[in-house]
Amino acid sequence: MPDWEKRVRELQKVHGCEPRLGAEQLTEITGHLEEVYLGQLQGGVDSANAEKRALSEVQDWRVFCTKIFEAQREETMGEMIKKLWLPSLVILILSIAGISGALVNGVFPHGFALNSQAALLLYVPWIFGSFALGILGALWARRIRAGRGATAVLFALPVLSLILLFFGRPRVTWSLVPLYPGRLLPYLASCFVGWVLIPMVTALVGIIVASKMNRKNAIW
Repeated sequence: MPDWEKRVRELQKVHGCEPRLGAEQLTEITGHLEEVYLGQLQGGVDSANAEKRALSEVQDWRVFCTKIFEAQREETMGEMIKKLWLPSLVILILSIAGISGALVNGVFPHGFALNSQAALLLYVPWIFGSFALGILGALWARRIRAGRGATAVLFALPVLSLILLFFGRPRVTWSLVPLYPGRLLPYLASCFVGWVLIPMVTALVGIIVASKMNRKNAIW
């Protein structure tokens, strides 16, 4: 029996097919060549000619490898869209939608009393929503087997958007900070804690809770 993997690697090298075929693609190709080879043997062809006829299944190895790489690239892009960008976009839209009330009413990123109407109607529900989004994102990533990298992106995108919004919509002019550091810096820090740090931690807690739920279900 010919060493089909070795023969395919040799032909790939001879014809300058780069990059090298992956293990999955190599298994598919060698499996097909072996089927053709065995079929030729059963038809009464000697082993040498059977091997030649099997290898002749591929007329141009350079073109053949190029098609495989293109198909692999398209499959990889499709998987990235499905497992990373689509969930990330949905979570990002939901996280921004949760803060839209504060944006429309001019509360974000301003300071406010925790017992105020704005806090009860806009802020508190949004914080609970951040926790729920953390759980949703982690469970979604787990369901589609997106891996830890996708879960990290699901967490990082809303946080990054909050940071950009916070610094892009200051209540005070940033040039005043050096003039009144005793007042402005504590104020800005309190706003940052309320609108970025707390929801970030809340979402992270949701992700951790969902991860523990997944582990527990896996054990059972």
